Amino acid sequence: MFCTSCGSLVSETSTNCPVCGRGLSGAGGRRQSSSRSFNFARIFLAVLPLLMVTTLAGVGAQQWKEHRRERNAAYAQAEAALAAGDFDAAELGFGALGDYRDAGARRDEVQAAADPVRRALDAAMATFDAGDYATGVAMLEQVVQTAPGYAPAADQLASSRTAWIEQLTRDVASATANRDWLEAELELRQLTELLPADQHVATELAELVRNHAPIVFARDGAVFLDGPNGDQEDALTAPMGAVFPSWSPDRSSIAFISTTEGERRFNGTLMVLNGDGTDLRAVAYDVLPYSWPVWSPDGSRIAFTSVAAFDTETFMGDIALHVYDVATGEETDLTGGQLPHAAIPTWSPDGAQIAFVSNTIERRPGGGIDLRDGDVYVVPAAGGDVRNLTKNRIFDEWWVQWSPAGDRMLIFTAPGDWAAPAMSRLYLLALDSDELTEVPIDEWQTSLPLWSPDGTKIAYVTSGDTVNIWSDDGLQWIQLGAEVSSFASWSPDGRYVLAPPVDDAHPGYVVDVTDRFGTITPFELDFDSMRSSNGLPIWGSLTPPSPG
Repeated sequence: MFCTSCGSLVSETSTNCPVCGRGLSGAGGRRQSSSRSFNFARIFLAVLPLLMVTTLAGVGAQQWKEHRRERNAAYAQAEAALAAGDFDAAELGFGALGDYRDAGARRDEVQAAADPVRRALDAAMATFDAGDYATGVAMLEQVVQTAPGYAPAADQLASSRTAWIEQLTRDVASATANRDWLEAELELRQLTELLPADQHVATELAELVRNHAPIVFARDGAVFLDGPNGDQEDALTAPMGAVFPSWSPDRSSIAFISTTEGERRFNGTLMVLNGDGTDLRAVAYDVLPYSWPVWSPDGSRIAFTSVAAFDTETFMGDIALHVYDVATGEETDLTGGQLPHAAIPTWSPDGAQIAFVSNTIERRPGGGIDLRDGDVYVVPAAGGDVRNLTKNRIFDEWWVQWSPAGDRMLIFTAPGDWAAPAMSRLYLLALDSDELTEVPIDEWQTSLPLWSPDGTKIAYVTSGDTVNIWSDDGLQWIQLGAEVSSFASWSPDGRYVLAPPVDDAHPGYVVDVTDRFGTITPFELDFDSMRSSNGLPIWGSLTPPSPG
């Protein structure tokens, strides 16, 4: 210990300091105190490592719990990303968790689910980059629908749609400058589908349809196009006995029947060509050339009346409803063996069924046949049993057209007994209730009635000079002041009705049937009339558009 006076080191047993001689008072007490201090220090030093270990263990446990919470949260985020279809985030999230729980297996599951989507995305982009914008965008839309949370697909769809819109805009400008009105119309229709709220595009399309959208017709056996202004005539084929040309629903193709001199009464060839006159081809033979070939709503098939199983010498066999598949070239007989006669086909808006008229065949004693009263039937477009819709409730059915709305059929009668003539009658058949309702006409001279593209109106000509527009709200009509052909065709957008001229010495008229109803514009068009070669002008499609 140390002397409290001089600070010298002194033995524990001494009572006086050997240096200064001063007494070491309280030495025993200090020894006791120092001993206790020493013992406490020894104890503290002994316990200190344990305290440090305990403290560190507590800190480690806290850190471990926090780490576990973080990994649980990361796992949950990866699961949520997978549930939302965000494969990239899910794959990255599970991959970052290493061997935590089943993260490795979950990452493999994400990759397995993502690979088909990524391949589909790559295929869509390859199609788009190859210039097939419509198909590429449709494929991208399917990818987004399959994986709505997959951001790369959604981003690519948005950018591809923008690029397509820009390309279509350039194409419209180019086609318009070149007066290629059909191409301009088709491009504008695509633009309106991509930009349904763009009023400028809608107005541009409406003006083009009114002034330039091509009308297809036949003259001297050749197929022609002309605009409603009558100043852009274009021959698509050479003379080949063409009758009844009709537009496909998207107005990109035309079907017609080519007849051969001497066989015109019964036999024709179904022909198809592009709207610009290219790729003319024969697709079916032994076609009855008395009505239009009718496209399916999606443009993939054509329905027509076939005499392939009818002997034109003995007048025996079946006149049947056939369907030609544009993609496969396959021709299918839908009614042969079930009915002796089927004609005037019309497709349901979903393309699943075809309605038609089946007349009773009467054979003349000296040869030949007469078509008498029959009924309206329906048959599945893929084949199956026919079903009678009218069941002898009306007589002399001649024309049937399925409403584009899908809920009704328009049925028109044409009594053929000239010894006892009768007026034509117009009926509506409600498909849900099977109820027949007559639409009063009260005119002896009535044209074929046609549904508007939206299925809300019916147009027909009476007395040779009056265009009638019937709807559930009533009848509107306008007298033109000059005779026109007994036929009326709707514009592709349903805003106008075309009443073609009765001959090349008289004008035809375009009739506005919007809120400017009754506004008429004369035009000239030289075509084969129904009384000669059946080249009636068709402005829009005769078949309902595909729904949705």
